[in-house]
Amino acid sequence: MEIHSANRSIVDLYLSSSTFKELDQLIKSVTPYTEANTAVLEEKIRGYIDKEEERLKSNLQKVDWNIDGLDTLSLITGRGRIERYIFPLLYLVLRRHFWMLRLACQDTFAEDVLRIPAQSISTIMSTVLTRIRNLSAVLKQRSADPSALIGNVAFGMFKLLNDSKLAVDEFDEDAYLPEFGSGDIPEEELGSITQAGSLFGPLADNSGYGEAESLDQDELLEGDGILHGVWTGYTYYSDDGRSDGLMQFNIIHTEGSKLRGTGIDRLDVYHMEGEVTLTAENGLDLILKVAYGLQPSKSDETFAFEFTGSLNTSTLELKGTWAVVGYPPAGPFVLIRRPTFAYPFLYSKSELSENRARARWKFAITTIRQQVRRQWWSWSYFKDRMEQRKRYVELRLRMDIEQLYSVNGAARLSSDEILELNSTGERLHPADGRYYISLAKKAMRMLCIHRGLFGLYCDGCYSGIIGQRLICLDCMTADLSNNVDMCEFCMDHTASNESLSFEHHPSHNSLLIFRTLYNRKRKVTITNARALITAGKETLGSSDNKIECVSCSCPIEMPCWLCIEWECGNDTFICAACQKKKDAAYKRYSHTSTHSLVRLSHTVASSKQTVEETLGSLNSRLTEDLADVRSRVEKLEARVDQRITAVEQRLSKMEELLLQVFTSVSSLQSSS
Repeated sequence: MEIHSANRSIVDLYLSSSTFKELDQLIKSVTPYTEANTAVLEEKIRGYIDKEEERLKSNLQKVDWNIDGLDTLSLITGRGRIERYIFPLLYLVLRRHFWMLRLACQDTFAEDVLRIPAQSISTIMSTVLTRIRNLSAVLKQRSADPSALIGNVAFGMFKLLNDSKLAVDEFDEDAYLPEFGSGDIPEEELGSITQAGSLFGPLADNSGYGEAESLDQDELLEGDGILHGVWTGYTYYSDDGRSDGLMQFNIIHTEGSKLRGTGIDRLDVYHMEGEVTLTAENGLDLILKVAYGLQPSKSDETFAFEFTGSLNTSTLELKGTWAVVGYPPAGPFVLIRRPTFAYPFLYSKSELSENRARARWKFAITTIRQQVRRQWWSWSYFKDRMEQRKRYVELRLRMDIEQLYSVNGAARLSSDEILELNSTGERLHPADGRYYISLAKKAMRMLCIHRGLFGLYCDGCYSGIIGQRLICLDCMTADLSNNVDMCEFCMDHTASNESLSFEHHPSHNSLLIFRTLYNRKRKVTITNARALITAGKETLGSSDNKIECVSCSCPIEMPCWLCIEWECGNDTFICAACQKKKDAAYKRYSHTSTHSLVRLSHTVASSKQTVEETLGSLNSRLTEDLADVRSRVEKLEARVDQRITAVEQRLSKMEELLLQVFTSVSSLQSSS
């Protein structure tokens, strides 16, 4: 079974942990007893095994399978050394995690659902490593050699964890693992897993378009008053002036000073309650408390916002400040009487200053035209929405990747793209914005983030590696533990790894993977890839064979790619042009775009760079870094200047206010 695409990133994060490398070494250290005549022995110890398993399982259930510390582990196992309980405990815990991964093949998990399972395994292995350190300390006190004697403790289960060199020499991907079975998950276990917490999470917010427009329409017809009805606008942050996008308030004012209603923004639909008071100048002041969820909630139990402002009766603008309840104001807000569908066509300040009449006529015509296209379900209307959605989701996904992971070069958003993303986001209908953002989050969860044991970075641009990862099979240490890695933007370029003294060239034998390469499969994958490169070059070198690309059917010439997956055999060749296509179709149905490939190239003799070439490359790299630093400093200076200007304006207003107060006090004193 395949892991659900929306769960791929969280499962990769769980299985890529260094804890599983330690777990492999622990399991490999002990050879299972496989003699044929074990029935008598099993009969003698079966009662004890079942009793201990039931005791450990009961204790695990009491702590909800959350082993969050050494004290919790001690409560589960009871008295005794960890080597007595380690394998039964790991069996029970890993069996439960296996069942969770079985469920991850069918339904969408919440983003943090595997955090506690990963923490539990980490706690168990941390206890094992602590036991090894304590044993080493005791043996050293007795003037003994720990590396020679720890291998004899507890049937040698600690020998590979204690000796890293021995672990590299003896480690084999075919280490024994228990069989958890492929049948149905027991009903009682399934119930305890699915009810243990927020196991499942939303795949995407599929709320319908125009949802906010239909909120409380019947009640909107009942009320009256100048505040009653639909208001739209923005909230802003005081520090940088940014906005979270368009929002809509449906205010219902039916009696006295009380207000209520509903609204929508890019986060969710929310309920609101508040009061309005009449000022001495015949104005209106209001306080609205907004709580997410359509039902009223207690303010101390809900993440709520508070809007405090006043209505300008001449311009019909609601202005004021907003804040998280219990915190200082975060910034201003502005609400006006304008339908949400009109915002994408709103004129800019420059257009209004150039020709006010032309700008307003253009706004009116385009808005009405859009309404007609929408009411008649015009194809151009749906086409424009589709293109807008795809573009916004693409830019939003790249922005999220840039913020969460270190990316450089072609993966970064340009200044024009950032402007396009912000401009589109600010004018989207709140329901559209909420839906588009959920699609970007879904796409993020489906990405392959190559983390490795300690994080992976491209040796060409020093970015995090997302999606395609090129592993150089020539620039690799003898123990296979370290190598040159390239991202999809740098795989056709040279690179160097100074710490490993490697000079990478595109002609090197390389492995291209689209899924996370787990430590357990690293050795066998690399060994098979190297063997397949040799066989592939021999096949292409034979004059009797005419090899075609499985996508375009063109004759294959090096450089080209060869699939290494067993279901594709040893003859699934892909030309270099088709491999770069995102939507290439393959005539061999067993091959998919996520299969791992090896690159077949003509061997080019590698040569060390001269001192002048090395200095030149370093100089160009330093120039690029300095330009990047200079650009960042300029942006920082501009932001600092803006803040200084804002502070000066506030100080001048305070000075004017103090002057007015001083004048008033002086006049009062003179009159008295």
